[in-house]
Amino acid sequence: MTKETHPQTPEKELRSFYEQAQRYIKISEEINGEIPIPAINELRNAGYHIVKFIANTPEENKEYEYIRAKSHIQRACYEALDASLIFLIEIIKEFKNSYKNYPISNVIPDYHDALKAVKQAKTILEQGRDSSENRDNDFRKREECVKQLKKFTDNLDIYREEIDALISHDKRQRWINFFLTLISGIIVGLLSAYIFS
Repeated sequence: MTKETHPQTPEKELRSFYEQAQRYIKISEEINGEIPIPAINELRNAGYHIVKFIANTPEENKEYEYIRAKSHIQRACYEALDASLIFLIEIIKEFKNSYKNYPISNVIPDYHDALKAVKQAKTILEQGRDSSENRDNDFRKREECVKQLKKFTDNLDIYREEIDALISHDKRQRWINFFLTLISGIIVGLLSAYIFS
């Protein structure tokens, strides 16, 4: 027995799109620590068109208002997802620059995967936004990339502690080696002076 699918009403579609945009905005807020203002502005503009769509407007204007509301909601989704991608890319870039002289991949096994995800995120941002009617696939790609980058950045504090501990250990070891070499040189010099005098 197959279940018949009924197309959603425009009102339900707008509600579904609006909830999706809200979800992306909440994700961005959690990641960035602040509300993505451009996305909020797009939702505000969408609200204006939704009110006009719901109001007693002539039928020919309803379609226009629906299209305008949907466009603003889609832009809100892009704004929120792109803000998250940009923020996460910057965090990883800062981390990479902090430890550029240290072999990070020895400590972080998924480091190369994170760098690939950064490259993918940059490509997504450079390609711009999908102008086709169905943008769900574009949103899913962005959301998946946000999840990958977030998974990596969630562990950065742990990685920093481990790398800093290794760097500190390496520095101590270098100082110990330096002093041992210095003391050995002094002893050899004194012995040589004593033997040859």
